[in-house]
Amino acid sequence: MKGLRRLAGLHEINKILLKSSDQEFYDALEQIVAALRANKVKLCHYLTAVKGCGARTEEKIRKLFHVTLAIISKRMLYEKDPQRLCQLLNALLWKYESYDMEILAREQTILILSGDFDGDEEKTELTMKDVFNPLRAAWGRESNYFSIECFDRNRKNEQKSSLSSRLSQCFDFLVSYIFKFTY
Repeated sequence: MKGLRRLAGLHEINKILLKSSDQEFYDALEQIVAALRANKVKLCHYLTAVKGCGARTEEKIRKLFHVTLAIISKRMLYEKDPQRLCQLLNALLWKYESYDMEILAREQTILILSGDFDGDEEKTELTMKDVFNPLRAAWGRESNYFSIECFDRNRKNEQKSSLSSRLSQCFDFLVSYIFKFTY
């Protein structure tokens, strides 16, 4: 039953992500990430709670989750807001398995994170669009570049985060998973 609920949930969330306004997109993304991680701030595999639901159901869930990752990767191409980019980066962090590497490669996620890819595969030189790409600009910057202030629920502790540091963490994490399955 859990597998079928996960399948239906991913299907509906993907429809919302594809057809929603900006705010609805990020609200839905936050909900799906929280639901798949069981409302805990920890990394897990998106199939964790549904193991044993049947090979066919797991394959369907995997395909729908890969659609979700593709939507996130494509969204990163044109998102300019640093806080929303950090939210997209967080949504890319999962305990991947070897069969998940295909979607990261096909969607050119690592290249997008590097800031060197804007969806035009035949481009040979930098354009002004590249210069103003927040992901490209965040590389090599100090940790306060594109600073995002985060407050806890009690508003007592202020934390500073940055697109630059989150981008570096996400990139290192994904590359380590790629190397884990490649070598």
